Amino acid sequence: MRFVFCRYKSQSHEGTRQTNATFYLLLDLMSFFEQYHRQQYDSALDIIQQLQLLPFTHTTVEQKVTAFKYYADEVSYSI
Repeated sequence: MRFVFCRYKSQSHEGTRQTNATFYLLLDLMSFFEQYHRQQYDSALDIIQQLQLLPFTHTTVEQKVTAFKYYADEVSYSI
């Protein structure tokens, strides 16, 4: 993933704020899935917690459901 990130930055791509945010979030999700499939569960859990996409307490469920509606389709389909 780092290669993709470095290549993207070095070629000075200029996208919209939302496109860039989606791109970097997808890279982070790729890192999560990569760690998970390598059975590096602690690392995968750290990544997914830092992304703050999923509720980890019952008090944040409603907030995360509402926020999920605003993610780009590329993100919501990958989760």
